[in-house]
Amino acid sequence: MANTVPSDLIKQSESMVRSWREIDPEMKLGKLDLKQLEAALKESQSHRNAKAMLKTQVKDRTQSQKNADRELWKLVKRNRAGSKSEFGDDAKEYAMFGGKRQSERKSPVRRSPKKT
Repeated sequence: MANTVPSDLIKQSESMVRSWREIDPEMKLGKLDLKQLEAALKESQSHRNAKAMLKTQVKDRTQSQKNADRELWKLVKRNRAGSKSEFGDDAKEYAMFGGKRQSERKSPVRRSPKKT
């Protein structure tokens, strides 16, 4: 069985820390004291903050990558079109830039109209 934690764990922990401080900050429950609980809460919050920051960075980086990819695609298309105008649409240079040579294209298939 999976060891799950409640979704409001931080809220519960913060409430417990406030209550503990109000009751008696020097109180110990077995071997557990307030400092241990505060340290564990601080560590958990630190990891959550770091994770949120990384999510933001991933989102920003993803958008930057999409923008760069759009610009790169524009350049690829311009270069391909430029090679087509420079060398012609049946030239090997055009094919080297990723274009499909005119002689390699299939001719359109003519279909007869459907009979009803």
